[in-house]
Amino acid sequence: MVVLTGPPGSGKTHLIFQQVCQTLAAGRSDFRLLVPSATMAEYIRNRLAREGYVFRPALIQTFSKFIEELTPDLQQASDAAFQAIVDQALESVSPACYTSVADLDGFRRVLANLIEELSLGGCDPATIHLVPGGEAIAGIYRDVENRLIRRGLTTRAGRLLSCLESNGLPGLSTIYFDGFSSFSNLEIRLLEALAKTAGLTITLPDSTGSASTLERLLSLGFQLRTLTRHRPEAPVVVVAAPDITSEAEEVARRILVHHAEGVRFREMGVVLRSEKPYVPLLETTFERFGIPVRFYFSRPLSSHPVIQFLTGGIDAALGGWDHEALLPVLRFGAAADPSIDRFEFKVRRNLPARGIAPLREMAHGGGVQHLLENLERLDSWRGVALTPPEWERRIADLTGIVPLETPRDGVSHNLAALWRSRTVALRQFQSAVSDAARTLDPEQAVTLDTFWRVLKGVLRLNSLRVPDHRRDVVHVMDAIEARQWELRNVFVCGLLEKQFPRYHSENPLLSDESRELLNRRGFRFRTTADRQQEEQFLFDVAVSRATAETVLSYPTRDANGEDNLPSFLLSKFQVKVSSQDVRPQSGPPRSRLYSASTSISDSLLQEQLRGKHAVLRPTAVETFLQCPFRFFGRHTLKLDPAPAAPEKRLDALLKGTVVHTVMQRWHSSDGGMEIPSLVNTVIDEICSSEKVPDNFRKELARIEIVAALMKFAEMAEPPEGWKTSAEEPFELRLDGDVVVSGRIDRLDVAPDGRAIVFDYKYSGGKRLKRIMAGHENHKNVQVCLYLLAASRILGHEPAGMFYWSLKGDCPIDGWHVSLADYEKIGAAITSGELMEMLEGSETATLGAASEIRAGRIAPTPDPEICRYCEFRDVCRARSVSKTLAAGDAE
Repeated sequence: MVVLTGPPGSGKTHLIFQQVCQTLAAGRSDFRLLVPSATMAEYIRNRLAREGYVFRPALIQTFSKFIEELTPDLQQASDAAFQAIVDQALESVSPACYTSVADLDGFRRVLANLIEELSLGGCDPATIHLVPGGEAIAGIYRDVENRLIRRGLTTRAGRLLSCLESNGLPGLSTIYFDGFSSFSNLEIRLLEALAKTAGLTITLPDSTGSASTLERLLSLGFQLRTLTRHRPEAPVVVVAAPDITSEAEEVARRILVHHAEGVRFREMGVVLRSEKPYVPLLETTFERFGIPVRFYFSRPLSSHPVIQFLTGGIDAALGGWDHEALLPVLRFGAAADPSIDRFEFKVRRNLPARGIAPLREMAHGGGVQHLLENLERLDSWRGVALTPPEWERRIADLTGIVPLETPRDGVSHNLAALWRSRTVALRQFQSAVSDAARTLDPEQAVTLDTFWRVLKGVLRLNSLRVPDHRRDVVHVMDAIEARQWELRNVFVCGLLEKQFPRYHSENPLLSDESRELLNRRGFRFRTTADRQQEEQFLFDVAVSRATAETVLSYPTRDANGEDNLPSFLLSKFQVKVSSQDVRPQSGPPRSRLYSASTSISDSLLQEQLRGKHAVLRPTAVETFLQCPFRFFGRHTLKLDPAPAAPEKRLDALLKGTVVHTVMQRWHSSDGGMEIPSLVNTVIDEICSSEKVPDNFRKELARIEIVAALMKFAEMAEPPEGWKTSAEEPFELRLDGDVVVSGRIDRLDVAPDGRAIVFDYKYSGGKRLKRIMAGHENHKNVQVCLYLLAASRILGHEPAGMFYWSLKGDCPIDGWHVSLADYEKIGAAITSGELMEMLEGSETATLGAASEIRAGRIAPTPDPEICRYCEFRDVCRARSVSKTLAAGDAE
């Protein structure tokens, strides 16, 4: 019996691997190599296969699988089933001290983990009852044990106890344990029992977290063999990136550089402390850069679209077919129906609503109709009481409505992985249904609602891992998984305080003081200090996996632009560089990946553009001048954004519609209508039409609009002798065949024929100033076009133009030709300056009309516009701006 110990890089795993190779070369199979995780076992099997060895896969397996092999007659409760049983015990025992937190999922998970930890540590309910606060835990612990016995289930601790009574596996002479940092009390007792019939070799890291395990093994007669580090430390580079996205792109860039130099993808890996927030980001980044990758992370089963489809359907049935909750289910289940987008928009506009019948009327046949008919049968399940096995059969049959494609050859890896993941998810869903049924009394009938609560809890805790057997891929793993790996180039991401290292808090149910008390009684429970020391060990592991170079990286700023605090673990590394700006190459390299003159060049399409935009609205002209791509999406393609949820519909745009409608009616009555009653009427009409719910937000909007328009009414009277008209229509023909059509919000005309125009805006004072500033570069031309129309069509002399905010204190700003009645408003300019502004706006409008008809659609990124643009997710404004900047530098 031997214990191998030493620092990372001392060759403990390599020594075990060589001994396994020698055993296989001798033609022997009387051994086991046991590791902590299935992916570690697979990695070692692949290494042995590449060395040319042929062997049974079971020779290299996880410790858990080995225990199952020793106890084939026992049925262990899955993690999810165990959690469900703990939840039931908590509800049954219901300790008064836990009343305030008993319904919290987080508390229930902590409780289940603690009971499992206690059982593996060999601590029974009678013992835990002795520690402070242990009485409540002991009661739940005892109830859990009784429920497991009644269900014919056991735990990992139960399996270990059963193993102690067995004689091991016959014909097994050697067992290797590699990749473990510690063992529980029951596991050490099993090691002691196995050592009586087989030779054991165990590797342990040289760390404080392994000290107590090492001491216990030595007391059992194990011989200690200490190794020293023999592998040279790889050079370390610290990379500081501006943000997390740039950090991921820098990793991708360096991987491609190494690959171009001849390094295979499988010789490189990325080490993370945890899945979030890096795994989703690295998935999309590596896909954009064309890097094949395998992630050694499991996902929650409940997050898979297939599972969300099934659970969403049952949730909708139990909730009375709420349309908003049912929409994601219908979109997934009828994704192949070409009418699904139009159907979804109809449903969204009609929210809030309930019931299957209205949905069938909107569907008009097709895949959506067929799916609704399948879901409708769930109505008959509500209120029915069945035994758990009967519910198991019914819900398992429900998987038949999941849309699955027939697999075919010649598809991409991503599509094949999608098919595979759906199949695996369905298989695990059926397994979860069986787990849920096992946790309930098989003879007692329950309603769907009761069975469903248990099943959803099981689904939430089950993990999904989709097999991926590609060879030449970059490996992305957590720091715990990395313990047995050796790669040429390793990237360690997210080195920020509280991210790597993590900071652990004291267990809220079993304090460090109680743990120390139990440890003095001979048990082995980790304290907060032990868990914190493990963070240093995991970091040492991560930086010792590379043979050529280790890159440590972190983002200097978070998503809000605030400075991040780099990990103190980086303090001993001095080689620090900045990330490089990069984007994926597509096709042959060009001098510019993006050209600002991008346009629609097809002559037939340009002809259609001329016809489509023969007449332009002033607001459309402004949209083009601010961003041609936004104009293309909004006015050429006429793309509608998805209707907002009911509670979000009363946005600034809809409030602006309310205000403009009120102004139109108020002006048409020559100010004779009362503002408050008019606002109430209009806001009720529009909110009813748009199905805006009656809530605090609506009432607040009503109060704000009434207050602002009452303020406006006090200011609205024109100077003596001036006449006011509102919503004055015009069709202004500019040079050539360019026509601008619209309505002037307000036109005031003096007795001598001079005219000023007002453009009403539902905007605050800051927004008004930005609009005014837009006149300097001729991106805001609307009020100028109004004044040109008043001059050329109605024959009035231009005297001024103003923007009038109908929000808050109703500020006014603009320009006028030294009018005495407006000397305190806006800026006084000369008639020549006013005409220059009008001519400049006319020139800008003509230029816009020409470029629109020529097909120009290039985005012109502007933070103020992009922030609220409905097309920002498809124009890639961030990449465009970075590329143009790089091109200009060249």
